[in-house]
Amino acid sequence: MELPTYTYDLMTPEEKCIVSKDFTHPIVIRGFYKPNAIKVGFEGVTEMFGKTELPVEVYTTQDTSTTGAESDEMTIPRLIKHWTKKKPPSIYCAEVDLLDRDILRTNKNKHLLYRTLQNPNLDSRKVMTLLLYLGNNHASGLHLHVNSDFILNQLYGSKTVYIFDNYENSNIHKNSFFQMDKSNFAKEDFFKMDHSKMKIYKVTLQQGDSLLIPPWCWHATQGHGINTSITQTFDRKSISYLLKNPNLVLDYFIEDYTTLFPYLFMIILYIYMRRRARR
Repeated sequence: MELPTYTYDLMTPEEKCIVSKDFTHPIVIRGFYKPNAIKVGFEGVTEMFGKTELPVEVYTTQDTSTTGAESDEMTIPRLIKHWTKKKPPSIYCAEVDLLDRDILRTNKNKHLLYRTLQNPNLDSRKVMTLLLYLGNNHASGLHLHVNSDFILNQLYGSKTVYIFDNYENSNIHKNSFFQMDKSNFAKEDFFKMDHSKMKIYKVTLQQGDSLLIPPWCWHATQGHGINTSITQTFDRKSISYLLKNPNLVLDYFIEDYTTLFPYLFMIILYIYMRRRARR
């Protein structure tokens, strides 16, 4: 199935407003990240980071969608050199927050990366994280983001995304929220399932394309060759989607624990007032 798709240069002012509000459904915007894709590209990213050691995930097999990984650090030139050998282990530079203080040593670097890699066509919402994904035929398992709106911007190469709403496929089951590092992932190995009996939207993002992802949408990705994505995350004004997705409530509050305290206070106050009223 195909997602609603726009070409950015042909969008009306009213249509362009969809990116400045809480996302209501997944949408593809062709060419939305085109200025950066042309200006920066893979070579630009390599030069930008130079000899900076970036976090990487090290897998003993090519299956990066379900198997566990060890952590390491590696420069991009060294990572590319490893890929050219076409030998194990499989190494993936994934979900590296470029606004994290441990990654960025100086404010100068922070502002340079923010200015260079954020989507130039999107300045109406504050970016919470700027995530780098640099892979070589790597896949990500089926997961959802629970708390935030995501925009996946394809900077270099291509990537196929499989996406669907939380309750659209009854054969998908979320991990328990007690599995803190994997609670937003599906129990099932999505790439080994029979997709012919499922309702799935599929889109291949080319260089310069973007995909808007609401927090209740399951999605898995498959990169093609060497490819680079820059994902931006945004806080939402409304959390009403939790009413239709009760299986995400605990994950939401655990992931964003700062919002949990006011609710706990209200519950404790409510219990206290009820007990006083009975006396």
